[in-house]
Amino acid sequence: MKRYLCILTIGIIIIILGLFKFGIAFFEYNGDEEGVFYGVIEDCLKDTKYMKSYIASVNKNRFIIYVKKTQGSFKIGDRIKFQGKFSKGEAQRNFGGFDYDLYLKTKKIYGTFKVERFEIIGNEKGFLFKWKKLIYNTKNYIISLFKDNLKQENSALLTGILIGYVDDISNDTMNDFRDSSLTHILAISGANFVLIIQILNIANKKIIHRRLGHVITIFSIIFFMELTGNTASVVRAGVMSVLLIISKLLHRKYDFWTSLAFSTFIQLIYNPYSIFDLGLILSYGGVIGLVLFNDLLQSKFRFSIVSGTISANILIIPIIMYNFNIVSLTFLISNILAEILLIPIMIVGLVSIVFRFKFVFIILDIMLTLLRKIVEICAQIPFSKIYVTTPSIISILFYFILIFLILKKSQIKNFKRKIAIVIVIIIVANFNYPIIDAKINQKLLINMVDVGQGDCTLIRTGSNSILIDGGGSSDSNYDIGKSVDIPYLLDRKVKVLDYVMISHFDTDHVAGLLTIMKELEVKNVIVSKQWKDSQNYQEFQKIVKNKKINVITVGKNNERLQKLQIQKDLNVDILFPNNEKIISENILNNNSIVCKLNYRGFSMLFTGDIEEIAEKQILQEYKNNLQILKATVLKVAHHGSKSSSSQEFLNAVQPKIAIIGVGKDNKFGHPNDGVISRLKSMRSDNI
Repeated sequence: MKRYLCILTIGIIIIILGLFKFGIAFFEYNGDEEGVFYGVIEDCLKDTKYMKSYIASVNKNRFIIYVKKTQGSFKIGDRIKFQGKFSKGEAQRNFGGFDYDLYLKTKKIYGTFKVERFEIIGNEKGFLFKWKKLIYNTKNYIISLFKDNLKQENSALLTGILIGYVDDISNDTMNDFRDSSLTHILAISGANFVLIIQILNIANKKIIHRRLGHVITIFSIIFFMELTGNTASVVRAGVMSVLLIISKLLHRKYDFWTSLAFSTFIQLIYNPYSIFDLGLILSYGGVIGLVLFNDLLQSKFRFSIVSGTISANILIIPIIMYNFNIVSLTFLISNILAEILLIPIMIVGLVSIVFRFKFVFIILDIMLTLLRKIVEICAQIPFSKIYVTTPSIISILFYFILIFLILKKSQIKNFKRKIAIVIVIIIVANFNYPIIDAKINQKLLINMVDVGQGDCTLIRTGSNSILIDGGGSSDSNYDIGKSVDIPYLLDRKVKVLDYVMISHFDTDHVAGLLTIMKELEVKNVIVSKQWKDSQNYQEFQKIVKNKKINVITVGKNNERLQKLQIQKDLNVDILFPNNEKIISENILNNNSIVCKLNYRGFSMLFTGDIEEIAEKQILQEYKNNLQILKATVLKVAHHGSKSSSSQEFLNAVQPKIAIIGVGKDNKFGHPNDGVISRLKSMRSDNI
């Protein structure tokens, strides 16, 4: 049975991956995209400043629906009629970027609806919805209990540890947990179920019939799985725990591999896309690592917490590198220190739910504050977070082959030779082949990075990497540098930037660069003289001072055009601004750096956010040599705003290709229709 179930599960995984590879998709919505729909509310999700979100069943399929707070709210079980518009989850917007559509499918969600108006036409009264309401009310009770009795950050942290609810945890705390390799603490795992089972076993000793005690434990596990949202890692741990108890009830020997295969099998049958769930991958990798390596390592380390931590991380390290571009050399220290407090926190936390004594919450506050301090300190330890470029899938597969060879060392002939071959394949698989090809064939690689309503351009040659602008957001809780720019660079295998150019210090151009300058190695940064102080510029000055980054201040003077020679065939002409003729109107935008990249017969003009007044000044300064403005590609100024891209300026540039950096459905209405019309009149090959 064990062998057949494992083989069947592996076969299903291969089939799912094959279907995905060939573009055969499940959970595709084929109904009307706009109109009147009927649904039933299954769960309540986030409650933000302006919107509320819910899970709703519409035509027996699950969707997320968004409702403005001013419109009202729903309760679980409400049957609704609503006017709305369907949206499919966005696919990857950048190379290696986040695929929201795939993420939704891992949750078996078909897409989202934005509700324009609605009416509640009834309420479901069946057992299923009574059960859902019980789960929801219990979760809210726990969250409210901790909020009322603990400090805000401690309350948020405890709900994450106990029931996996992390929405209230601050970005700083989440970053500290990530940087100290402790995010698994906030994901429900086998440790939670082991603790629940042990507590219930103690309680069940009072029950005369042991079988009844086991049945109570099984139902408690199912309830806890529902309470924590039935995430992939929770289902894995829950199913395996239930199978362990059933094996005792039936007096059958428990087999880990059968249990693991069965838990995988039922998840894949319910939702084939769960194979792409990162929580599932990390959960299975960690528990397999424990089983394979813990006994082997226990003989080498005195404490089981050391062998257990190392064992769990052996298989998940390359997965973390691939998904988060981070490796930690101090994970052992942070995990040992955190684990010492974790079990006591979980025990006292569970006790506090039943026995609401004040002194219990005081103890919890002390322990949680200490845990947060430990995590904060561990996140600051040197080498706690080392950025790495994204490893190739082939290298990860051969890493696992390497682990297998080491485990079977005594049974393998020519062991050292085979190990050497595998290591060579891992190294070769991680070569930066696009750069190698560019160097051999003398290519210039230019990538426009999608940073929403902003600009960001990566330029690479055989030996240099240049980044012009980095995007940014007015949302203080969203760091586009950390969320988009750095992952993109590391996916492109760029860890060191030779040059960073800041066209001007508006947030939508510089915020991402400030994060990059903090986190990665930047050799040179190019700016123009600043005529207006700003918070972004002050932050920039602090970073270059702390990191000792070389600053190149550029500008045109009356004697010569300033050129930056990057390498033999690549140079940048700095065309604007002129330090003697500063434009006071909209001073940041209109004094953006305007530069022209030249590589052999190709050129690209970057214009920042200049407006028509700056364009006129540029045309006036180069009226005797307008040829210098001519470029193969134009990065259109100010996101295609109507205040830029005058006909006279476009006539001078004569671009074959025009590129505009805008956010989807942006509130500014960019790009302007008049600008698009003028660009098309230039007969550009592409816009």
